[in-house]
Amino acid sequence: MPDLAPDRERTVSLTHTEACSLLELGRISEAVAIGRQLRDWGWRSRYPAGRGYGLHIEALAASAQGRTRRAAELLEAAVALTRGQDPCGMLPWQLAELAAAKATMGALSVDRLLAEAEDAEDPVRHPRRASRLLAEAYALACLGRVEEARVRLVALADECLANDAPARRIDALTMLARLGVCHDVTGHGWDSPVTAVRVAHIRALVEPDPSELLVVSDGYAQLQHWHLAAELADAAVKASFRRGDTGGQRATARRDELLVECEAGPLPWWSG
Repeated sequence: MPDLAPDRERTVSLTHTEACSLLELGRISEAVAIGRQLRDWGWRSRYPAGRGYGLHIEALAASAQGRTRRAAELLEAAVALTRGQDPCGMLPWQLAELAAAKATMGALSVDRLLAEAEDAEDPVRHPRRASRLLAEAYALACLGRVEEARVRLVALADECLANDAPARRIDALTMLARLGVCHDVTGHGWDSPVTAVRVAHIRALVEPDPSELLVVSDGYAQLQHWHLAAELADAAVKASFRRGDTGGQRATARRDELLVECEAGPLPWWSG
């Protein structure tokens, strides 16, 4: 973690970016440790951005692990702090993530949060635009507005391709695959364990095979992405019953075991 004393805005930005990079590498514990250091420093220094950005990192980690209620609590606190001081333009992303967390837990509408996230974004300086758009599409899908989410995700994937952002493009294509639209990612490389599992996720959904889906589920579980691991086990359940295999019971047991680790339940596009 950089020295936070000389230039507060720059070092807070660098620290937040470092923690986000660790999350993208699947190193959740290290990212959380840095987030807590940033939050505590912000408290001691009376610098709201440090606290808000540190809480944001903790929230992203909790969300990745499927601890959605905890993520929402952290995001509520992060947003309250970031509204007053946002040197790096993170408020739109935080608002979109809060909308996604609430939608995951069954909120009937998050339109106010989504509108605020879009309004808060600087039209010129928007460092995490792709992350915001991904969270918004996920929230819409959780609300049952699947076609709207698909349209947004296709546009996001195209935007990421034009902006040479391959990891964010894979994130968008993974969400599309979860909603039933699989794109060809043959020959696509990856630069992190998380992206590698996402590429395997997309490929596994093209022609769903229960064994392959469970392998991807295990890959997510190794990253502590418990809810996504449960979703892939659920996909294995669907694939097994579609084939008439007896392995569906094993996949069901694995899904239910993984959901114990989560605060979120099955999503609208799961088998139920």
